[in-house]
Amino acid sequence: MQHVKRIERLHIEVSEALRIRLKSNYLGANVAELDKAIAMAEDLFLSETLLAPIEKDIRYAYLDFSKAFSDGRIHFIEREIVGLRNLCQATKEQVNSLVIADQYRKSSLSRIDQICSSAESDVAFISSSDINRNRLVSESVQERSNRSIKTCQDATSPIRCEMVEWLSAISIDKIMSMNSDQLKVLEEAWDQAEKGR
Repeated sequence: MQHVKRIERLHIEVSEALRIRLKSNYLGANVAELDKAIAMAEDLFLSETLLAPIEKDIRYAYLDFSKAFSDGRIHFIEREIVGLRNLCQATKEQVNSLVIADQYRKSSLSRIDQICSSAESDVAFISSSDINRNRLVSESVQERSNRSIKTCQDATSPIRCEMVEWLSAISIDKIMSMNSDQLKVLEEAWDQAEKGR
């Protein structure tokens, strides 16, 4: 609420400054056209300054989600999609509650829909019956192992290198024989190892 109030106050100040500047530059212009240009500039300013902070949270949330997908962290994705869906809905409701021009509202909702659709596409991919979850996790573990072992070469590495060494020793054959619960435990163990001390 305080953020919105600050934006509204800034909007008033900028609008007045804009009005003075435009009228001083175009005293000979058509007054109706000048007022229309000012109104459009004010609308754009208010829309963008209100929408940017609203969209920020969902953008950051999807960045984490997308990274997890790239890392093959299937259980993280299945767990976090619930919260992301709720955030999608809440963000849309917040945008719809704003008093702004329809064109900016539609643009914002389109950007939000694109993010939410991308997340749903990621979930659909890992949920597909054509996907070998054990293979996906084994490839993820190999990638995380290579990355973490390289990081552990630095004596000041923040991650849990002893845990990384132990987890990296788990063979692909072992991973391929794990059930869903065991795969989940393995993924969470890697999350803890990479989270650091």
